[in-house]
Amino acid sequence: MENIFFRWWGCGAFDVRFGDVNIAFDPYLFNQNLADAQPIYDYIFISHEHFDHCHPVTLRKLCRGERFKKLFVNPGCMTPAQPIAEKYGDAAFERDLPIPKHVPADTVQILYPKHLNENQGTSRAFQGSDTLDLGDIQVETIVARLIQK
Repeated sequence: MENIFFRWWGCGAFDVRFGDVNIAFDPYLFNQNLADAQPIYDYIFISHEHFDHCHPVTLRKLCRGERFKKLFVNPGCMTPAQPIAEKYGDAAFERDLPIPKHVPADTVQILYPKHLNENQGTSRAFQGSDTLDLGDIQVETIVARLIQK
């Protein structure tokens, strides 16, 4: 196995280096970290549209350059629930979404994870694939069990 480097940025952000492939998850940078950031990632994954996961300023800085290939987002980053401020409070502002306002649309791909909750059972289905082939790296979206209390 090649060396794997995993770096946790705090909160939900982290990056992973698998040999010569660099992947970031929910990058959120500000102040000097944002000013110093370099576009070193091949792939970036965004889990949801909250500002500290889907941060347009950070994405504009990282989703460019010769190395960058693709930004993978959930459906909310493209078609957020409206009105955003009332529903989420801490979500990215309407001015920030959909994310192709900040990153070229041809570099953005929506991933559709499978969701289940106690009320829906298995009836909720999304279009798209549950697996993603990045060459030596395989990505699988998994069933997230949402518990209603």
